[in-house]
Amino acid sequence: MNIIVVGCGSIGRTVVKGAMDIEAIERVYVYDKEHSYALDLFSKFSKAVFLKNWKDATDAQILMECASVEAVFSIVPPAIEQGLDVIVLSVCAFADEEFLKDMSTLAKKNGRYIYIPSGGLGGLDALGSAAFKGFKNVTLTTVKHPRSFKGSKYPEKKGVDPMKITERTFVFTGNAREAAKSFPQNANVAATLGLAGPRPEEIRVDIIIAVSYTHLTLPTKRIV
Repeated sequence: MNIIVVGCGSIGRTVVKGAMDIEAIERVYVYDKEHSYALDLFSKFSKAVFLKNWKDATDAQILMECASVEAVFSIVPPAIEQGLDVIVLSVCAFADEEFLKDMSTLAKKNGRYIYIPSGGLGGLDALGSAAFKGFKNVTLTTVKHPRSFKGSKYPEKKGVDPMKITERTFVFTGNAREAAKSFPQNANVAATLGLAGPRPEEIRVDIIIAVSYTHLTLPTKRIV
């Protein structure tokens, strides 16, 4: 098996490193729009093969997206049409209902699969079973360090600088679809819940900024 890894940051590096111990994987094609990131992995891992264009990996079977929501929109459709199965880590892309529907149709048409990793969530099978039986009372609470919100536009719209927050603070309360659209870098777990369990609109999401683990049990103020 040969795989393509798109996005060579910390997650992509972890994937490539893990692939070194999997005998069935012969080559790991690495691509990043910042070529230096991919070249770094190429220089450090024996199975890594640098690509200037991910489409050049004509003997690959799977593409793993480890980049961004924008990458999902631009790469997943042509990857499926090229005959690749796809593993998507930036699950927030599927908060776009039209895109989700289009990709489901495209995958079926081409006989391909789109895989959604459980990520930081356990028990998704149980949640899916509960949703099937009509269970809808789900709340997800996500606690993030201020650095996690670097580049996020939502706090900026609220007039808040996450790096200036010094106490445990609610930065968002809403449903899973709203969370995925507002925090495409921070709410992949919420988007995954919306695919595996009740509808996204039926899942409440609280996103909290906490400077350290000692803040997890302190009173929480709100900026939402």
